[in-house]
Amino acid sequence: NLLGYTEKQGYQIQSSSGEEWERERRDLGGAPRETINELVQDGLKFLLATPERPKLAGRPFPWEGLFSDGRRAEDVKLVDPRDEASVCVDFRAVPREERDSSTWVRRSAESALYNRLVFVGGDSEHLDHLARELHKSRAMVKKYKDRRESLNPARKVLLQQEENRGEELETLVRSAIASTFMSGQLYFRGRSLAPNDYGSAFATALNAAATRILPDLFQHFIATQIQPSELSQLIEIELVSGPSPKFLPDELGIFELDSGRYVPSCSGAVPHRVEEHIKKEGGLSGTALLAHFGAPPNGYTQSVVKACVAGLLRAQKVRIQPEAG
Repeated sequence: NLLGYTEKQGYQIQSSSGEEWERERRDLGGAPRETINELVQDGLKFLLATPERPKLAGRPFPWEGLFSDGRRAEDVKLVDPRDEASVCVDFRAVPREERDSSTWVRRSAESALYNRLVFVGGDSEHLDHLARELHKSRAMVKKYKDRRESLNPARKVLLQQEENRGEELETLVRSAIASTFMSGQLYFRGRSLAPNDYGSAFATALNAAATRILPDLFQHFIATQIQPSELSQLIEIELVSGPSPKFLPDELGIFELDSGRYVPSCSGAVPHRVEEHIKKEGGLSGTALLAHFGAPPNGYTQSVVKACVAGLLRAQKVRIQPEAG
């Protein structure tokens, strides 16, 4: 306790008050694993907000984040995009003995992880140390912050220094989290991917790796975007003019030209998939239909699915029952 240290000021000789403060801080002991996990999860939430969204055919896909530690935490939700068409990154901060590459190559090909980009972190000793230090700083600040006005001048200075140290440690923890995972390995559907092959920085590597797997994740994806005005054409009693080119065989294939008239054939691949799924399920709710076709391997926008359903209704291939009966 004779020396204090900060990133900005370096080492300095402690006053007697500083020695007492450091002794109290040290006596807090180590942080439990649950606390370290919470700090790592907070850091990952911050880091996952940094990379640009990966794109396929110009369409950005939002991030979904999960966290597991191989001990107590299992599939903790870090980021919920509330969109089935997303890239799920499954962060695994597991013990050294559970990082075997052959095991994760096999597991990533199993149904439970098949649509996830699994990110297994590397050695976390330095990260755990920094997380424990951050926990101590926050505990000391929490203990004395509400009593700031009643503290003597020396203790007020020490409290301010602790707050500064906590801010420094928060930045260091985030950096250590990024380094820990960059020293690990990515896995996707039975393949092992080295993060550093996709970039030297966490955000760059994650974006590039996600972009790389998007065509495999959404094999049936189409880039067609339907505007509300185009969607409304499908529910007109009579087509006032020709339908949007997006509904013709070159794109969705909802309409075909037959003897000079546009007829709702729904012969395209997308409306056919929608029709087959409705038949297979024996009917289902609109919410379930949108969720199914938004998820891999389709990734269709809601407007595309709605256009296909409207086309199928117009072609008398489905029936729709509103909530009102």
